[in-house]
Amino acid sequence: MFRMLACDIDHTILPPGGSVSAEDIATFRELQARGVTVVLASGRATASTRAIMESIFNSERPEYLISYNGARIDSLPDEETLFASNLAPDLVREIGAWCRKNGVTLQGYAGREILVESENEYVRPYSIASGMKYRVVPEIAEAVTPAGGTPKLVCHDRRERLPHHIETLRKLARQRWTVVTSIPYFVELLAPGTNKGSALRRLANYLGYSTDEVIAFGDNLNDMEMIRDAGTGVAVANAVPELKEIADWVTTRSARESALTEVAERFF
Repeated sequence: MFRMLACDIDHTILPPGGSVSAEDIATFRELQARGVTVVLASGRATASTRAIMESIFNSERPEYLISYNGARIDSLPDEETLFASNLAPDLVREIGAWCRKNGVTLQGYAGREILVESENEYVRPYSIASGMKYRVVPEIAEAVTPAGGTPKLVCHDRRERLPHHIETLRKLARQRWTVVTSIPYFVELLAPGTNKGSALRRLANYLGYSTDEVIAFGDNLNDMEMIRDAGTGVAVANAVPELKEIADWVTTRSARESALTEVAERFF
């Protein structure tokens, strides 16, 4: 029997330009009422992930969420962060220097704000999509130093330039940061070993669940570890081929067609 469902958001339950379907919202609420630990596990910031969760549930919201691609695990009733990993300020400074040299737009996070070093064409659409405000600072590394770093960095550039940036950033990392891709027009950088899979294992262990009692549902490369590490990993019909290859099962429905409900009908 599955005791936990970990579900990605974008392109898994939230289609591009759309909203979570009424059918999937009803399914989420039913699973929660039946005692299933429902966890949204997203690459989004904590504030943005929480806003999506609050749009799905009524007052009886799930107790936990995973955000920043696994860099944060939060207990919502206790208003407590159970786990946090940051990119250290010195690494943020190094990456920032590389971005400026190569004409790449850099974005960091502090609390409920997005941090950028200049007004740019990428931050406004990102701000609107995430529901978070942004602030221009002289240097992101300096701004995140008091907090001991940032949960993640986002590098924006033209789509055709990103494959080269991804390759270069992986070579420069030397195991000092993790390069994550999910959306074709930006790349994300996290602390080493940070991913949704490691976060899901931590949370399951904290709750006393075995991995066999956990099902994970996603669509993209940043869901790979989560899909692999869960007792059962499910890919949505519109998932990337790489995720479908390692998933235990692939839905017939897409994110636009209430795929979560199909998962619940099969496994719960």
